[in-house]
Amino acid sequence: MFLLDILLGGGLWVLWIGISRIENSLLGHGPDAIPYPIGLLESILAVGVAISAGICEEIVFRGYLQRQFRALTGNAATAVLLQAAVFGMAHVYQGVRLASMVVLYGTLFGVLALWRRSLRPGIIAHAWSDIAARLLHA
Repeated sequence: MFLLDILLGGGLWVLWIGISRIENSLLGHGPDAIPYPIGLLESILAVGVAISAGICEEIVFRGYLQRQFRALTGNAATAVLLQAAVFGMAHVYQGVRLASMVVLYGTLFGVLALWRRSLRPGIIAHAWSDIAARLLHA
């Protein structure tokens, strides 16, 4: 099961990179919202922050909020969209364009969590995506 979660997380990350590249080709490359680490220490710390964000944000948005919205609305699709909207609002500080992409990202992660009934593949994809954004500029 863990191997499947790794494969699903990797697949979601590849899908996200593809969507990001399409968005960049249509709208042009937006301003970088995250400063890139300089040196080994900052790179190590950036990886720690990325892993922490992957774990914490998936637990809060897909684990807690998605379940609460489903209980409130009685509808899984609505719950996925509501948690994704809140996820996007939490990223508005990075700019409206990026926040709107984060809504799409949150929707994909919400669908995966709903389908898989696990946060693990989303945590893997989220952490890797944040690591790649900071270290690989992907």
